[in-house]
Formats: sequence, C-alpha cells, structure tokens
Amino acid sequence: MDKDYCAALTTGQHQQVCVDYQSNTCKQDCPAATNSPCGGSPPDLSMQLFADAATCCSTKLGWVQASTCTGASTSATTATSGSLKYYADYTSGTCKKDCAVATTAPECGGVLANSVGVQLFDSAATCCAGKFGWIDKDLCTAMGTGGYTNKFYVDYADNACKQDCAAASGTNCAGHPETRPLSSLSTTGSAASATGSAKWYVDWSVSKRVKDCPSGGTDKECGGLAESWESAEYTSWSACCSTRLSWVKTADCHL
Repeated sequence: MDKDYCAALTTGQHQQVCVDYQSNTCKQDCPAATNSPCGGSPPDLSMQLFADAATCCSTKLGWVQASTCTGASTSATTATSGSLKYYADYTSGTCKKDCAVATTAPECGGVLANSVGVQLFDSAATCCAGKFGWIDKDLCTAMGTGGYTNKFYVDYADNACKQDCAAASGTNCAGHPETRPLSSLSTTGSAASATGSAKWYVDWSVSKRVKDCPSGGTDKECGGLAESWESAEYTSWSACCSTRLSWVKTADCHL
C-alpha cells in the first residue's frame, strides 16, 4: 500500500492525488463531490499517490498536455461551462473558445466533450499562430471571435481590393474573404468600387467605346466593369473614340 495513503487512512486526513485513467486526469483523495477535484478514495490500495496534480500528471499521464491535465484535474468548473480556453476547430478553420455556444459570445464554439489530448491556448491569437499558420493570423483570430480585421484582400473576380469588414452597400467592405489567403492581408488598399469608375474604355470585342459600370442596368452605355488590362481613363465618349477608335464613324463608335 502507498505509505501516504496508509497514513491518510490512519489519520483521516486525505489530501493526496492519484491518477484516474478512465478520465485521464488526476483525482484528489477526498470525498467525491460534484464540481470538485475530489474523486474519493483510490480504487486500488496499491496506487501511487502524489502531493499535487501537476506531479501526478507529469508522472502518470505524460502523453496528455501538462496544462490540460492539470487544469482538468484541479478545475472547479462544471461540465457545462468549459475550460474557457481556445482550441483548434478544423471544421470552421478557426480557433474557438471552450464554452457553451451563445449569440452573445460568438467566440464560443461549444464545450469540449473530452479535452484530453486537445491542445488548449490562453487566447485565440496564440491558438491561430500555433494551429493555423497558413492563414493570416489576424483573419483567423477575427473569424474565431466574431469580428473583422478591417484589412484589405484581393478579390480576383473583380480585380479589386476589398476590405475585411461587415458588408455594406456603397463601401469597400465586402465581408471576410471566401477563401483563406495564404499571405497577409494589407492594412491599406485602394479598393475599387463595384460600381465602376464611370469612365470610358474600348470594348475590343465589339470595337466600341463603353462606360466602366455594370451592364444590364438603366444606363445603356455601361459595358461592364473594365478588366485590369483595359484603360478606362477617358472622361467622355468622344475623347475615347477620337483617340482609340479614330477609324470608326462617330455614329458607330458607341453602344
């Protein structure tokens, strides 16, 4: 029998800690109670006891992250509150907090059913740096906590730079990137408006001058947003025609 356990049985002063392989934590030798580190008497009288949970964890549960084992062994939180630390949620590609999901707490990803073997972090930023190194760290942190970076990213569909902020009409804000960028987002950018510049450029597919604005609307001269290689620099259709389409009759130069 462990000498400390023998002494505890003799004196009635149970303070030692022993391993519980079923939960992969270390339980204290004291009357079992809900929301308590006490796990009752050891199930086997020959089990080794330790002075504290940290020593027990490092000696008997070396494959479990030390902070996770010690925290789970000594924490007085209930099973529904979680550890309040951050873990990698590979489904969403972000770091979430180990706490119950709530509309008022967008950072919470739900309480882990079993945190043993799961690396936990004190902040979303350290979790992102440690587990999602290929994602812009600020974007990872913002998405995990329900915020935005306010930085700029490339939108190749529009050949423009969009801002990572809540999408709103008439602004550069376009929400989060649909695909996580492999490089960092920029703190500044000249974000092109989705409405176009309203200047003229040549649409060589029809050899006519058209306006840089979305087609299909009430303005029949809009030829769609100019591509990056198309020079939408003319403030009037006549200037565009005379400079770029001088061989075309004026009546045939526009839509």
